[in-house]
Amino acid sequence: MTKLSIIAMIILLCVKVSASTSDEQATNGRAVKIVPFPIFAYSPDTRFVGGAGAIINSTPENQNLEEDNIKFMAFYTQNKQYKLLAESKCYFLNNFLQVRCDTSTEKYPSEYYGIGPNTPISMKEKYTYKDISFFFTPLAKVIDTLYIGPVFDFTRYTVEKYEAGKEIDRMTADSRLTKTSGIGGIISYDTRKDGFYIYSGELIEISFIRYSEKMGSTCNFNKFSLNLKKYYKLYSSVICGQIYTEILNGDIPFFSYPTVGGDDINQLRGYFKDRYIDKFLTNIQIEYRSPTIWRFGMVIFAGIGEVEHKFSEFTNHPRAAGGAGIRFMIDKESKINVRLDFAYNGNDVLTYFNILEAF
Repeated sequence: MTKLSIIAMIILLCVKVSASTSDEQATNGRAVKIVPFPIFAYSPDTRFVGGAGAIINSTPENQNLEEDNIKFMAFYTQNKQYKLLAESKCYFLNNFLQVRCDTSTEKYPSEYYGIGPNTPISMKEKYTYKDISFFFTPLAKVIDTLYIGPVFDFTRYTVEKYEAGKEIDRMTADSRLTKTSGIGGIISYDTRKDGFYIYSGELIEISFIRYSEKMGSTCNFNKFSLNLKKYYKLYSSVICGQIYTEILNGDIPFFSYPTVGGDDINQLRGYFKDRYIDKFLTNIQIEYRSPTIWRFGMVIFAGIGEVEHKFSEFTNHPRAAGGAGIRFMIDKESKINVRLDFAYNGNDVLTYFNILEAF
């Protein structure tokens, strides 16, 4: 069975989970909406990028019940790279059970600068990797908006192209073909509402995962993460902030190290992904979001982040960035935005184009 067929089966499972939830709560009534969106971009590493995505939103008439959400993305680049992604968050048994299922596969370019908070630009080397990942957690409600449950996380990571004579070339073959497979637990307290454009509430989420050879992993290490988010409504605008911390220890594969920069969730806009990586990470960011005219909106954001090899060395190498962005609401009912952000780190301006808010 190929990797793509495995991904297809998982995507179908995600859709089935959402459909089952809708059937289960049919007596309460649910409106299912599909919002498609195009993907078009350009970068020197990929050249032109094209693809499409969709967000499936299942909204219950009963306001005491939570929404089911699934996001799909698929794109292909002029350099024959690709990414397929499916993320879902669904509820069962009148909100008692929350199920998250995320999966992706990609072949993509990246850059490696070594491990550390202050690696020189001269260490830069380019490589291409292929991976397949799967994340699953069923969380049971303890009280009100507090959920707790187990988590399973798996990634198979293969370095396919790399520069001769540099550090990745000097790694062992096992380091360039790695599996991380782990189990752990999550505690999640989430009072956020309003679906894709959050006006108020907070998130406090703590997780711990042990990756072990007993679970099929090629490395033994631990990962602890703390995610704090807060949202305030100010007239028609929103002020929000996030503090994200990740701590790893053990035999850590280089691609699993947390990173300051990037445009994925919990990362700091203004720095390239994987530019600074190490065992201890803290990212702090704040953002002001406001509608302007028709479906357009604007944001102003700032953040500071740092990675260190030892916890005692924190505050030695802080990295700050800030910027502004434009929003266009492609779906007014579900409040789904496409965003274009420009972030400045003191030297360079980085541009980001994506779907949904940064955090």
